[in-house]
Amino acid sequence: MSDQLLRHGLDCYTYYSTGADYENPVWALTDIIRDESLGLSKSRAEFMSRGSKFKRQKGALIEATGSFTVEYRKGDTFIDKLMDSFLNNTPIDMAFAFDPIAEEGTEYIRFPIEVFEFPFDRPLEDGATIEVEIGLTEFNKSDGSLVDLEWLTVPATP
Repeated sequence: MSDQLLRHGLDCYTYYSTGADYENPVWALTDIIRDESLGLSKSRAEFMSRGSKFKRQKGALIEATGSFTVEYRKGDTFIDKLMDSFLNNTPIDMAFAFDPIAEEGTEYIRFPIEVFEFPFDRPLEDGATIEVEIGLTEFNKSDGSLVDLEWLTVPATP
């Protein structure tokens, strides 16, 4: 694991699982993402009464969305998975890491995504790209339990 405290995008890694189930991911690194943004936000419940002049708030539902720019490469497996998700509502198990995912101590965000926007950009003097919009989607473990977003750290090997 890198001991760098500050990061820029070149230091980050994006993976998708090619495994058959959630419990046994087989992580594949994708290197065709240019810019990437993950949006984590939550709604607020408000509590007010005549007994106080103050409005109180409490966190409620969490939303996970994101966007990234993908360089178009003919025959790329990741682009095929993104297109399948867009056309057929197929979830993709993804991990957004700050170090290589196989390294002890690596921190990463893992959640099942679905592609909601998939527009192609084909400028005359630049590379063809796809501006992908994603969101947390329904995905079940093999026991039927629902998967939520997870913040994980790769454990030390015994």
